[in-house]
Amino acid sequence: MFGLFFKAEVYSDFINRSPDVLELKEQEQRAINFLRSRYQRPLQYSPDLTEKEGSKIHLGKKLFFDPRLSNHNKISCSSCHNPQKGWGDDLPRGVGFSDETLLRRTPSLWNVGWGKRFFWDGRATALEGQVVGPLFSKKEMNAVPFETFMDRLKFKAPEYENLFEKAFRTKQAFTLRNLTLAIAEFEKTIVSDRTVFDEFIEGNDQALTLQQKRGFLLFNSSRTQCSSCHSTWRFTEDAFHDTGILADNRSPDFGRGGFYRDSKWNFHFKVSSLRDVSSRKFFMHDGSFSTLEAVIDFYNRGGDVDRSKERNVASQIRPLGLSEEEKEFLKYFLQTL
Repeated sequence: MFGLFFKAEVYSDFINRSPDVLELKEQEQRAINFLRSRYQRPLQYSPDLTEKEGSKIHLGKKLFFDPRLSNHNKISCSSCHNPQKGWGDDLPRGVGFSDETLLRRTPSLWNVGWGKRFFWDGRATALEGQVVGPLFSKKEMNAVPFETFMDRLKFKAPEYENLFEKAFRTKQAFTLRNLTLAIAEFEKTIVSDRTVFDEFIEGNDQALTLQQKRGFLLFNSSRTQCSSCHSTWRFTEDAFHDTGILADNRSPDFGRGGFYRDSKWNFHFKVSSLRDVSSRKFFMHDGSFSTLEAVIDFYNRGGDVDRSKERNVASQIRPLGLSEEEKEFLKYFLQTL
């Protein structure tokens, strides 16, 4: 009965029952129990807080919040990845050096320590690479030239030399490689809080309302196939898809295709994690939607691109035919994450 998705009739039977029925039938509960194993959180990231590792994290945190890393001493990592804004910036698109609006929305750093690919186009395969990218981008922190960066940082912030030596236990510790390692170690500690959804997954059936459970079942059904891309406890596997977002014809962002210089990847962007999604102000890689309702409507209508054009839109993107009530169930579920 169960595979990648549970059969649509299980969900349909549930959704068509009277709203006065507040208990799951045996088949519905079996579907819930089967799905729970897919969303179990791992043990919370717990760095080895030896004096050495603790010093690395302390150093990484100091560097993360320090605007002196940027060329003009005004932009830190936290300028775009603000902990008060869900480790994002609450903007449709990021703002970089000289207040220039960037091409893409700033992704949150929640649970980034489990990531496999980084940036919307996946051009970095390690967390340390994600650190280097914005640092030396002329449109972001603009800490160029690359060759003299550490010398300039030492001049602007001489206290770092001792902090590097303490963290890495060597006199030759003040290097760009160690700077990226330290910031990455700090970023690994950015872990989303446990929510009522996690309580539900761990066996507390009362943690979610009936409507939220209906949304969970719909999310995992063969009808919507939401979980084919938003899977695991992070609600992403860091894959890349063309979801049918309209591109700017004057200056299109080709996404992963632009990175690979391969048209078959054009308009493919990384699947965003849905953890803490209800607190976001904007959605999609280009910030084109400002409400969860708008995002659900977009997927319900099957995207916005003309399928006759040369776009390799994901097969899951097609009209879903969800009712207004069903869309509400999906929203209620997403708000539990």
